[in-house]
Amino acid sequence: MKISRKWLDRLVDVSDIETSVIADTLTNSGHEVEGIEPLIIGTNLVIGQVLECEPLPESDHLSVCQVDVKEEVLQIVCGAPNVAKGQKVIVALVGAELADFTIKETTIRGVVSKGMICSLKELSLNEKFIPEESLEGIEVLGDDALVGDDPINYLGLDDEILDIKQTPNRSDFMSMDAIAFEVAGIFERELFSRPTFENPNQGHKTKFKVNSTTDNCPLFWAKVIRNVEIKESPTWIKQALRGSGMHPINNIVDISNLVMLETGQPNHLYDYRFFDQHEITVIDDYEGTQVALDGEEYELKAGDTVISSAGLPIGIGGIKGLGNSMIKDDTSSIVVEIASFDPIAIRNTSKRLGLFTDASTRYVKPMDPLAPQKALERICYYLVEYGGATVDDFEETVKYDVTTEYEAHTVSVSLKEVNDLLGTDIVLEDVIDVFKRLGLAPKMIGDRISCKIPSFRRDLWIKEDLIEEVIRVLGYDLIESTSPFLELTESVPLSNEQIIVRSIENKLASLGLNQVMTYTLVNHKKIKGDDPIELLSPLSENRQYVRDQITPSLLEMLQYNLDHKNQDEVYFEVSQVYTKDKSSWHLGIIGSGSLRGDHWLHQQVENNFYTMKGLIETLLVSLGINENRLGYRSIENTAVYHPYQSASLTLDNKVIGQFGVVHPSLNIKKAMLAEIDLTNVFEAKKAKTRFTPLQKYPTVERDLAVVIKDDIKSDELIRSIKKAGRPYITEVSVFDVFVLEGNQKSIALSLKFESKDKTLTDAEITKSIDLIVESLEKDHGALLRSS
Repeated sequence: MKISRKWLDRLVDVSDIETSVIADTLTNSGHEVEGIEPLIIGTNLVIGQVLECEPLPESDHLSVCQVDVKEEVLQIVCGAPNVAKGQKVIVALVGAELADFTIKETTIRGVVSKGMICSLKELSLNEKFIPEESLEGIEVLGDDALVGDDPINYLGLDDEILDIKQTPNRSDFMSMDAIAFEVAGIFERELFSRPTFENPNQGHKTKFKVNSTTDNCPLFWAKVIRNVEIKESPTWIKQALRGSGMHPINNIVDISNLVMLETGQPNHLYDYRFFDQHEITVIDDYEGTQVALDGEEYELKAGDTVISSAGLPIGIGGIKGLGNSMIKDDTSSIVVEIASFDPIAIRNTSKRLGLFTDASTRYVKPMDPLAPQKALERICYYLVEYGGATVDDFEETVKYDVTTEYEAHTVSVSLKEVNDLLGTDIVLEDVIDVFKRLGLAPKMIGDRISCKIPSFRRDLWIKEDLIEEVIRVLGYDLIESTSPFLELTESVPLSNEQIIVRSIENKLASLGLNQVMTYTLVNHKKIKGDDPIELLSPLSENRQYVRDQITPSLLEMLQYNLDHKNQDEVYFEVSQVYTKDKSSWHLGIIGSGSLRGDHWLHQQVENNFYTMKGLIETLLVSLGINENRLGYRSIENTAVYHPYQSASLTLDNKVIGQFGVVHPSLNIKKAMLAEIDLTNVFEAKKAKTRFTPLQKYPTVERDLAVVIKDDIKSDELIRSIKKAGRPYITEVSVFDVFVLEGNQKSIALSLKFESKDKTLTDAEITKSIDLIVESLEKDHGALLRSS
């Protein structure tokens, strides 16, 4: 939340404390102040009066001005279209430091210029705070501005803005009252008393009625106030709103925004003339499109909380008003709305619409149950003080309220519990003093300190919460730095899964692949199954689900690297993926270009289907899984893999993954991809690593070419050959495939034979080949191809 230092000074007596000290102290007490920024950036500025203004010769937009700054008259060349004789203006003298540059004496087209006449934009004021007529020119001051005075002070822009980060536990820091209370307690300063409206529920009998037909709105109050005057807000209110990042509009709208910032309770003001029927009903069954106050259209659906009158929506409950009932320049009577809403309902609607407002930001957090009453009191007071209303203009407050009556709860803690948890020697007097400063009304009951928790402190429920209050106010430096005492324990051995995962990582890294870690949270487009885990409160729609596959993340990562010219690389990731029922380890591999290359020798290993197949086989063999246990099947109807250059991988006839060329529709050229579910890999029996002596006897090689139907896979032939060629055949590989007419193809295979205890004869080799040919003919209808 952004807070104005000048507004803070109106609430608590800290005017003698530097803003930086306040910021540091708040940060040290658990509130992260992210920055301090002046509302205006500029030094050495004075109010000047333009005595003369003449066009610069040979220029169509520059003017030569003689400007009185009290101490002297300066000649300044100005390019603003609205500069004129007699104006009171902001002058940056020579040496002035602005946001991006320093003012120096210069010569423009032969004319000396000693300073600069400034616009508010040049002083870094946010454009939304600049009047429209001042956006394209210099800022013209009023006739009451005194030459030589400070223009920033005159404009009321001499303020510093503290940007305090909202922590999850301190929702009360969305209100200025709570911030002032905290500052007063930490610095032991007095809060300034403020007048309020004693009985905001009083007023004449009213015809107005309110109701709620949804559990999303347990509290809804409305109050009609007549004879208000639309005019400019007092300077201090405009300053407070600007400091909080809001644009002042008029006194009535500004009062609404001011009270929200003060109390943390959103509210809404309607033009009374809008209500043909004097009633408001909160509903949750409306469906349709409506235009909000920001001019944007929003589609409302059943379940959204909607403020309605006579069946017509007038507001998106807890988020934003609609344009049909807004306060206008001629509004004279208003309806004040104070409401409470279900935070989950508001969060869901806000997230779906992509509409995050000051109101919704507060409603989705735990709120002060007494805030509605406080807000109504403040609105009534300000409308009488600054809105032209009187008590006689009030109608009675009408209420729909099914909330339980608030009762303050107590939490207790003993001094021993404080010191035991913190490891300190804090004395009782200091603990009680902290609780008094924070408004906790401590009482000693035996050896325990009982604290009555204020309604706005929704973070104090257990004794540990009180202990945290003690140390953050007294200072974390009281906790001595000590080394933890750790008993020596036996090391816990790695699980089977951990051993295999580490082996996979080491093996792939040794093969030259780069290990990556991609984001576990993804959007719905990257989810494969029907049962994903959805986050209740995601950071964004792109981080809404826990992923159930790695592939989309790897594709996005590869494209990012290709866009940054990181080519000829192969990446892998080993990560757990999740569904509501289970979690499992997956291995993903992706790459493009060349696996490796030698530019000097002009040799490269291209990334293709066979390269990926070889990587996977090499990896699994290193884990103790014989390649004979692996199989390959075609992939059907895939949007990720190329339909003719991809395959499913099986282990012991169970599909464990897919690999191949990335589908051309994904527009990633020459990319290879694989994703393997490691569950069956973990469970598979592993062969032990054994020593194999060098072969003593010669290996015999033979080639074999057969004609088969084109739907028979080479893997099936290889399995039959190895079975029929026992015990001498050791290796089978395909070296040529030729497509024939009539749905046939010719496959040429290379066969290797060897024996561990003798040299094979031609007769033995011929017998093995005959058995192989016979088996192929019987099992697959293969015919031996003649030369």
